[in-house]
Amino acid sequence: MKKNNWHRIFRFSIMAGMGALLLSGCLENDWEECEKKGQEELDKYISENNIPDEYRKESGIYYIPDTIGTGLSPEPDDYIVVEYTGMYLNGTIIETTDSTLKDDWSAGNEFDDYPYGPVKFIYGYSRAGFNSGLSYMQEGGWATLIIPTELAFYDCKPVKYSIHLISVIKDPVEYENVLLLRYLAENGMDTTSNAYGDIYYKEYLTTSDTTEVMNNDTLVIRFSGKYPYIDKGMIRLKEFDSNYDVADPLRFVYGKEETILGGYIKKIPDGFTAALDTMRKGTRAIAVLPYTEAFGTTGLINVLYGYSIVPAYQTVIYDLQVVDILRGSTE
Repeated sequence: MKKNNWHRIFRFSIMAGMGALLLSGCLENDWEECEKKGQEELDKYISENNIPDEYRKESGIYYIPDTIGTGLSPEPDDYIVVEYTGMYLNGTIIETTDSTLKDDWSAGNEFDDYPYGPVKFIYGYSRAGFNSGLSYMQEGGWATLIIPTELAFYDCKPVKYSIHLISVIKDPVEYENVLLLRYLAENGMDTTSNAYGDIYYKEYLTTSDTTEVMNNDTLVIRFSGKYPYIDKGMIRLKEFDSNYDVADPLRFVYGKEETILGGYIKKIPDGFTAALDTMRKGTRAIAVLPYTEAFGTTGLINVLYGYSIVPAYQTVIYDLQVVDILRGSTE
C-alpha cells in the first residue's frame, strides 16, 4: 500500500484507462459518467445491505467499525502494520494479505514472491479512501470500508476493504531497537554473549566436523528468513524467504557475496554473510540482523511490481544451515 510500492501494481491499468478517455476527446464527460456508474452501484449495495447512513463519512466513504481498537490512531508519516483484503462489491478480490485467499485472488498468481501476512508501510500515501478509513481506526481495531470509485482506483467501480490495524509506529528506529531486544530476551539470547560483530548469533545444531568457512569456498546452504512484528502484545514472525522446502539448496562463493552458483535467494544482506564467518559444515544457527545489517532504510522491494517484501527499518531473523563446504570456488 505504500506510495511507489503497492500502487505501482495498479498504475498501468489506471493509466490505460486514462489514456482511453483522453483519446475519446470528451474526458470530462467520461469521468462524470464513470463516477455516476460507480455511485449507482454503491447506492444499490448500501440499500440492499441495509447499511445505515450514520456510517457515511464526510469524505464519502462508509466506515463500519467491526472491533473497536484501544491503541493509537495513525497520523501522517507514522509507520503502520496492517492486514487487509480489498474487493469489488461483487466479491472479486483485488488485493489481500491473507494467504488463505491467495487462490481466490487471480492477479496474485503474477506475484511469485508476494509475502502474505501483515505489512508495514508509511501511513498517508495510499489511496484517499483507504487513508480516510484508517484515520478513524485505533490499534487492535477491525473495520470495513466501502469506498466510492473516485477515492479508490477510479475504474468506475466502488470497493470494499476489511482492515485490521495491528500497530502504529511513531519512531521506526526506536520501535525496531525495542523489538530486537525483546526478541533476543524471549529466545535465550543477549547483546553480549550472542553478539557477533553487528549481528546476534546463536548456534543450536553442532557438529564434530572441523571444516570451517574460508574465502573462495563454495557454501551449500539451507535457510529461512523471517521478520518479527507485535500483534496483541505477542511477537509473531512472518516468513519472506526460504529454501527448506525446495529441491536445490543455495550455493554461493564465500567472500564474493553476490556470486551465486545455484539455488535461489531474494538477496544476500551483509548480516547474512557475517553469520557464516565461523560456521562449520553441518552446523545450524539463528542469526538476528538489526535493520542496518539487513535491508536498511528502504527494505527489500520487488523490482518488477514494486511491492514490499521486507519493510524498511526491519529486524530480520535467518535460520541458517551449512549443509556442505566445498573447498575452492567451483565457478
